[in-house]
Amino acid sequence: MTIFYLDPENILGAVGTFSEEESKHIIQVLRYSAGEKLAAVDGKGGYYKGKLEIPQKKQATLRIESKEVKNPPKPAITVFCGLLKNRQRLEWMVEKLVETGVKDIVMLHTSRSERSKVRIDRLESVAISAMKQSKRAHLPKITLCDLESISSKDFAKMQFYIAHEKKQKDSGLFFGNSDLETKEIVDYGILIGPEGGFTEEEIEIAQNTLNAKPLYLGEIRLRTETAAIVSTALLRGTFNFGG
Repeated sequence: MTIFYLDPENILGAVGTFSEEESKHIIQVLRYSAGEKLAAVDGKGGYYKGKLEIPQKKQATLRIESKEVKNPPKPAITVFCGLLKNRQRLEWMVEKLVETGVKDIVMLHTSRSERSKVRIDRLESVAISAMKQSKRAHLPKITLCDLESISSKDFAKMQFYIAHEKKQKDSGLFFGNSDLETKEIVDYGILIGPEGGFTEEEIEIAQNTLNAKPLYLGEIRLRTETAAIVSTALLRGTFNFGG
């Protein structure tokens, strides 16, 4: 069954109103008719089933018959990634990170970033599409900030890792088991540099201010978007199976 997106702000009681874009997709592209069954997620963990009530191409509505609350993936992972110059690679990264179940995505202004602006609304659209495709019920929040801003209280309880080439290969593990034995840690942050990586100063900020642990990603040099996805998968796998 195709999954649709319902903005939680557009749900009132047992009726949910789809956005104009989603309504057009339901009515004009997929040609749903009144009374047909639909499934939708609200990006906050809510999974809804119901019937199409008003089949208008600009404002279709769902008569909600049931709601299930989905638990978010564990551990909660936020990826902090330097801005990529290439828009297609940036959007591809966001798409795949959503599919891997990340909690949030923070785009970073760094010294070596070759892009200073990014369309958050476009990335959010990509994220919504990936959420529906992968049948997730949680939509990662996408924001833009400077590396120095990460030390704010919003991330005070997060265990950070930073991927950089000077990490010494001191064991066969990418994430040491001992790093993940503290069960009260539920939020993890992974710092990935842009093309060209982090500067020495930025690495020091991450390690000294955020207490970020170095992360080993192997001997092969990975592109930024690849490193983000690989590190997320490694952390989730280590936590679930080896941590």
